[in-house]
Amino acid sequence: MKKSGRQSQGKNSSEEAMALIGSIIKDCREKKGLSQAELARMSNVSLSRMRRIEAGTGAIPISICLQVATALNTSLSKIIREAETNLKS
Repeated sequence: MKKSGRQSQGKNSSEEAMALIGSIIKDCREKKGLSQAELARMSNVSLSRMRRIEAGTGAIPISICLQVATALNTSLSKIIREAETNLKS
């Protein structure tokens, strides 16, 4: 997966991490050919929540992260490892 194209503009590290995780989730969703609405339904979250997740706005409860990762047929640890790798580079 690719690194987020977002630039850190006054964001603290947790905001940057949330933005990166959102970008990774979006990349996974697009690779699977899913719409935001489809992934939201599969994850049992609202469409507005899915939009905020992908936009990286606000904290994401771990339970919702797990639901989204499961719906994408991936692991939460894989998403987090990728975010950590991108944050370090």
